Amino acid sequence: MENNPADLPLADIHLPDAPGYWPLAPGWWILLGLILLAAVLIYIGHKRKQRNNYRRKALIELQKIKLESAQDKAKLLQDLSLLLKRTAISAQPHDFNPSIKGHGWLNWLDDHCPALSKKFNSELGEALIVGQYQQSPDVQTDEVMMLIEEWITKHKNQWQKKRKETHV
Repeated sequence: MENNPADLPLADIHLPDAPGYWPLAPGWWILLGLILLAAVLIYIGHKRKQRNNYRRKALIELQKIKLESAQDKAKLLQDLSLLLKRTAISAQPHDFNPSIKGHGWLNWLDDHCPALSKKFNSELGEALIVGQYQQSPDVQTDEVMMLIEEWITKHKNQWQKKRKETHV
């Protein structure tokens, strides 16, 4: 008595439905979170770079001034003072008064860069004010240029100032 497999009372095999795309598996949620985090970090980095782009341009301009005005100290001091004012306007467009002069100007520079601990209210700062009007100023221009380079890289700009005010 041989049984025919077709005569057996067995049901057909039914395969399960294909898995759906929703809800996502935990690995996909982690991947989406990482992609979102990367996008936010790239955006923040881009904004920071954009906000500090004027610093990079000012440092490039400082190098040009070093090369072009190296022989004439009065012209060098005049160009350096002008570069500082242009950088200050870029850093604090709403807070900076371009007509500021003399010791008020030096105080403004010191106030916006506490890292330099009031170095502009010294002989170097005085050279920026007076030296550009002298025939042959007696000043170490290398020290002045180093001070200006330090100010350009370390001063507070309008975004740092706003962030500080919101945390107070």
